[in-house]
Amino acid sequence: MCSRKCGGHMRFGCDDNYVLRGQRTLTCDTTGHWSGQQPRCERGVERGFCSILSPPPTGCSKNVTTVSVGGA
Repeated sequence: MCSRKCGGHMRFGCDDNYVLRGQRTLTCDTTGHWSGQQPRCERGVERGFCSILSPPPTGCSKNVTTVSVGGA
């Protein structure tokens, strides 16, 4: 049985550096069951993102983001 009202929706998402495997949204149907399997979050790389790099031995790293708006 769903723990939500019939027709209710559950939306799922993952923390940074994790990729959602499965449906982002599930719906509670008229029989009291969800419309699919519960998705899971897996450590991984989403399309358009680079993997996380480890700092060098005896060193450190800092995540720096550069955003360009407009022309160049």
